[in-house]
Parts: sequence; structure tokens; C-alpha cells
Amino acid sequence: MNINEWQNKQQISDAELAKNMGISISYLSRIKRGLRRLSPEKAEHTETITGGAVTVMELLFPEANDKGRGAQVSDKSAMSSKTANPA
Repeated sequence: MNINEWQNKQQISDAELAKNMGISISYLSRIKRGLRRLSPEKAEHTETITGGAVTVMELLFPEANDKGRGAQVSDKSAMSSKTANPA
């Protein structure tokens, strides 16, 4: 579960979440948009405050948890090449 999903499930505001995480609202916004990452210490704290629902790994390496997006892109490109050059 990512931080957005957890926040929506808990129905808490950005202000409350940022305060609990020990960061500013603007920094939280950048994290949620993938523009910034938490420090390992803040990621550990966030895992604790979410009861483990959002893990350190999900916070530090969100692209690794991107459930198959890369595979979908490569599958589409493979399909395109097969369609363009039928054998």
C-alpha cells in the first residue's frame, strides 16, 4: 500500500499526515507525486505510524512497487513490433 492509499483509507488530511510524519505539507505533496523521497529515518517513522501498512521499501523505492507498469509497456512494444512486421 502506498502513502496515498493509506491516507485515503484513514481519511486524514495532508496537514495531519505531514505533521505525524514530521515533514511539511509541501514536502508531503512532492513525495506523493514522486518528486522527492523520504530519508530512511523518516521512512521508518512513517512505517511505524501507519502500523506497517506502508513499508520503508515502498517509501524509499516506490518504482519497485509499481505493480507491473514496466511489464505492460514492454508487452505493448512487443505487440507493436509483431503487428507491424507479421511473420
